[in-house]
Amino acid sequence: MRTMEISKYLAPLDKIIANDFIPALFGCPISPIERDLIGLPVKYGGLGIPILTDLAEREYSASLLITQSTVTAMKTQSVYQTVDEEKVQKELKLILEQRISEYIEKQKDILSKLNAPAKRVAEQNMEAGSSSWLSCLPLKKYGFTMNKSEFRDSLRLRYGKELANLPSKCQCGAKFDVNHALNCPNGGFVIIRHNEVRDFLASTLRKVQNDVETEPKLQTIDGEQFSTRSTLQENKHIQTSEQEVFTEPDNTRSSM
Repeated sequence: MRTMEISKYLAPLDKIIANDFIPALFGCPISPIERDLIGLPVKYGGLGIPILTDLAEREYSASLLITQSTVTAMKTQSVYQTVDEEKVQKELKLILEQRISEYIEKQKDILSKLNAPAKRVAEQNMEAGSSSWLSCLPLKKYGFTMNKSEFRDSLRLRYGKELANLPSKCQCGAKFDVNHALNCPNGGFVIIRHNEVRDFLASTLRKVQNDVETEPKLQTIDGEQFSTRSTLQENKHIQTSEQEVFTEPDNTRSSM
């Protein structure tokens, strides 16, 4: 791409990527505007699968600019002309700034063409840290690995698409969709999310403290009066209990 002007020859490959490869990843068709969004880098809400014809033109133009002094020396056969490293670095910085500017402009253009729900999802994907799962190493010991079904579902959720093979109705009688599944008390996802946060907090605390417990029971009440009614109930517990660092042994309890 950098040494030859081949953008016109990449159009058939772009067509295969848009019509076959990306739909195979998602398990469903995608629209042209979604293809443009997927072509952006991950931090800008895309998947880093570029449109090759556009990429080839940018890379070729950038290569011509950076190698200009070298080409001139080769044409003149000058043994005294050296590459101006400072100039090359400035040109590289300029190219990077232009590329970031192009990404931002394209991002704004795509957002202006999306409907309200799709725009909201896209804006969430563009927030800092929301796309880190796509760029992190798939380390199994940290639970960063996915099978193909999990990866496909994650891509669909990322771009606001319906998951495959969902039931039409929930056990509670309501219409079943992803949002309802995450909020319905019958499904267990509310408790699962709560437990994941609790367990992550406890595992992190155990790296620096020894006396860490999850959901220890509160002490029995012997006539004390509290303003909150929940505190007076039997068998109540908090989320974690840990000993303060750099202080005398005295348990500090946290509730989330």
